[in-house]
Amino acid sequence: MGKFEDIWREQCEATHGIRKRFGDEAALDYLVGEKLLHYVSAARDNPAFATLLPAFVGEVRQMFPRGNMASYITRLEQRLTKTATSLPSRIRILGRAPSMT
Repeated sequence: MGKFEDIWREQCEATHGIRKRFGDEAALDYLVGEKLLHYVSAARDNPAFATLLPAFVGEVRQMFPRGNMASYITRLEQRLTKTATSLPSRIRILGRAPSMT
């Protein structure tokens, strides 16, 4: 297993504990709202991440029922849109948002 695959596999494993302890919403926030989005961002500039992205997405899809995932993505999109529209116009014009980590 390569370094980049180790990263997302460990994150998926951690998600099982988060889900058990805090529920689906917290697990989705961690894995999709945080880790997957960061991984996608890294994949833009790193071919090793890009190559493994489909496997990561496939694993995420297996972990959560389609309906849960669809409603979570809708809520995440609304949250991100609200955050983007509340940024100062100077930042939006530059096409960048401050890091939210």
